[in-house]
Amino acid sequence: MDCESHQTSEVDHQGSSDRVEDYEEREDSEEDKEEVGDDGDDEDDDDEEEGGGGVVEASRNDQSITVTLTDPQVLDCMICHNPLTIPVFQCVNEHLTCSSCCRKLGNKCPFCHSPIGSNRCRAIEKVLQSIQVTCENTRYGCTKTMSYRLKYIHEKFCNYAPCSCPLSSSENCHFVGSQEQLNKHFSDSHKNSAVKFQYNKVSHITLRVNDKFLVLQEEIEGVLFILNNRSEKKLGNVISVNCIGPTWMSSHFYDIVARPEETALRFQCYTDCIQNLMDKPPSIAFLLVPSKSFGCCGQLKLDLCIWRCEDHEDEDEEDSEEGDEDDDDEDSDSDSDSDSDGYGDGNDCDEEDDEGEYEEEENEFLTMTLTDRQALDCQICCNPLTAPIFQMLSNMKSTEVMRATLTTQLAESQKRATRLESGKAALEEQIADVIVALAAAE
Repeated sequence: MDCESHQTSEVDHQGSSDRVEDYEEREDSEEDKEEVGDDGDDEDDDDEEEGGGGVVEASRNDQSITVTLTDPQVLDCMICHNPLTIPVFQCVNEHLTCSSCCRKLGNKCPFCHSPIGSNRCRAIEKVLQSIQVTCENTRYGCTKTMSYRLKYIHEKFCNYAPCSCPLSSSENCHFVGSQEQLNKHFSDSHKNSAVKFQYNKVSHITLRVNDKFLVLQEEIEGVLFILNNRSEKKLGNVISVNCIGPTWMSSHFYDIVARPEETALRFQCYTDCIQNLMDKPPSIAFLLVPSKSFGCCGQLKLDLCIWRCEDHEDEDEEDSEEGDEDDDDEDSDSDSDSDSDGYGDGNDCDEEDDEGEYEEEENEFLTMTLTDRQALDCQICCNPLTAPIFQMLSNMKSTEVMRATLTTQLAESQKRATRLESGKAALEEQIADVIVALAAAE
């Protein structure tokens, strides 16, 4: 007699798409406010200066200047290591922090314990206001230019985030590229290594007990999925599905049915998006299949159906409307097959990508454009700033900072004096005990 175990796990994935839309609106408004001048090509204007954190390259004109930072972290917060955003605060010892970390730390510098939060670093703020940078995924096809404060947000939701070939370990393939580049690479170089399937249609897959994973590729759009198979001692095999792509992308709903002998195990869930097989362990939502289900041949029959994101969202809306009209028909409506009305853009790319790369190099430099070329000039002599750089504080702020610093130092001195007095008393007691012991010995 057949028995069916139905496990369902549904998650609301509209939040990621909403965050992307909010970011794009912010990015468009930022581009409207700031304009970047074209780099000059005149060799007579070439100028190169080396400083503590970067190199001013030979690309100047009346509006902008191109700068290459040899230390990309020079404009990052020293605490959270995210790009600095205005306002930027500094303590009397010139330790910088973003406003978020300043609040979290209670306006106390974690490095020197001096007060922080009353003095802003205007020089760094002026540089941040005039910086325009390119996305770090430029080599994978991204052509976006944004202000430095939006760089972290853009790269978090960039369509061209690097994805690694899933056969890097088994076939020693080191290809790295955007999702679209990786899909094309896999179709050209590993076309016989993937199990083909179509969205919204059931595919019959044979999984062997020793298979750590199977690569699935959609026939029309070429999107890659990973069917994970992890063996757990005394429990069985853990089966789940991941999509290879930027982690922010909308997940795909999938329905998987395992048919070991005369039973059926069913599981429904959303895929997690990963950029690399080693990014994170398989999903915590999975189908657990007993080891004996693979039979004497070590094989398990699976029926897998993966929905395109847009199609399943439309189906959920239709099911909810029908459920409001007639609650008794909800189960039958949710089990019905949906027809695909069109092809969605799974990669969500703006234009065709360049070819990917087979070797992933670490970013050692950060090139940026300053829309205000005077941001790095002295405000008095108007010459380029050189290290060391000094900053004048207002009399009121200077007095407040000095008073707070002296108060902190006085409190620490009192604590040290108290500890010394306690140590002195304990030492005197030990000396007295030694004298008594010597007298008793004589």
